Amino acid sequence: NADDATVKDKYFRQAANIAFDKAVENNFTPIKNFNGHYDGAGFVISGLNINLAAPRDVALFGTLEGNATVKNVIVSNSTFKGSGAAAVASAVFGNADIENCHVLKDVTVSSDTNAGGIAGAINGAGAKVTGCTSQATVNGLSGVGAIAGIITTGYVGNSIALSSSITGSANVNAVVGYRRNGTVETCYFTAPTLSDVNAKLMPMEAQDNTGFLDILSKRDKFLLEGNSRLKEEDICYDLTMNGRTFSAAQQADGTWKSKAYTVCLPFEMSIAEEFQEDVKVYKLLEVDLDKKLFTFTNEFPILGAGDPYVIVVEKGSLNLSAKNVTIVPTPKEPHAIKNPDGSKQIGWWCGILQKLSNDRLIEENAHIIQNDGMFKRVSKKYSNVYLGSFRAYFSALEPLTVADFYTKYILTENGEEIGEETDFPADEYDSDGEMDDATGITPVIQTIDADGAEHYYDLQGRQLSGKPNKGLYIQNGKKVIIK
Repeated sequence: NADDATVKDKYFRQAANIAFDKAVENNFTPIKNFNGHYDGAGFVISGLNINLAAPRDVALFGTLEGNATVKNVIVSNSTFKGSGAAAVASAVFGNADIENCHVLKDVTVSSDTNAGGIAGAINGAGAKVTGCTSQATVNGLSGVGAIAGIITTGYVGNSIALSSSITGSANVNAVVGYRRNGTVETCYFTAPTLSDVNAKLMPMEAQDNTGFLDILSKRDKFLLEGNSRLKEEDICYDLTMNGRTFSAAQQADGTWKSKAYTVCLPFEMSIAEEFQEDVKVYKLLEVDLDKKLFTFTNEFPILGAGDPYVIVVEKGSLNLSAKNVTIVPTPKEPHAIKNPDGSKQIGWWCGILQKLSNDRLIEENAHIIQNDGMFKRVSKKYSNVYLGSFRAYFSALEPLTVADFYTKYILTENGEEIGEETDFPADEYDSDGEMDDATGITPVIQTIDADGAEHYYDLQGRQLSGKPNKGLYIQNGKKVIIK
């Protein structure tokens, strides 16, 4: 215990993993009133089993006071039960600071009040909890959160609640159970069953995921490459692609209308065997400028982290959720796309984990998928097109004279083509950005003359002589595709 004044302002550094015998109840006495500096150095403390009705302060450190600091601590396979329970510190006072501490998935915290995965209560003008993550199961009566139970004054930031089970009777939130005052910012949670007005649900396609992915990738690297000797299965977590639905539509006659989506995930996932008949995964294979054709191949039951794909849901729906994963903070290198004979590279098949602006898409000569299945070039700034997070697009090496491309696919097996080009098996597509404004065409163009003749217009609004060959045109005020 730190009641001894000689501990004040002294520095302690953990030099090995510490494993307690969890079968022994109360095998550790919480360090009380700590006002020194403790560096866990990326080693693990495991097997703690603390169950105290009184006094309060059930945690590795009962209370942090003065200018105390606790950093780089990893807690696993432990149980904390009592009043004001948490894994790292029951209470953070004064100017005390908890930084880069991580609580793993086999930790349980139970408390009557102020139950937190990292800290029970934060109450100090300079008290801070930063750069922390928690997978702990946390339960309490009031003030329950994966990072902190309650913050009265102080700061919580750059932290992630990876927990999926945060339960209580009142003041229950994913990151901080109850914020009476103080600041909570740049914090995230990943379980769609939870909520928190002071944090963001991630990964979410409608939001900027950069900060979330950065914190999470630093956490994973610290745990896997540091002193702990942890393995990926020890630190992994569950993630769900939030805010986006992948499904086909069932018609009145019982048939299904399939739908295609571009996607690039920050985690690897397998298409479960029961879905593989109705859900197919495609990757861009080649681009034929003469035929104005994108050809895909469909030999991918596994979605690699950071790789771009098109998913076709032919029946039912698919929830892009994966258990026991780690993430990649950036997409993999784009895939080089060549012409059919392989003699020339046409561009790149790219995935993104954050939203791209219209200017960036124009700069990259980007082609993005539309509701009709055409890949259309982003060409006009005033169209205000953007590409949402976790999607894919084609980037041409240089501006192409062909603005729109059809989609086909070729069945492959072990990298060898085993079929002819066929129509892409989707009735509808998840548009990655409507670009009608980019064509400069008014919403309705009446193209029937007094003699009843129908005329066709190109996408620049110019009338054509006779019925054109293949391509995308305007007829009777509607877009038409002539194949």
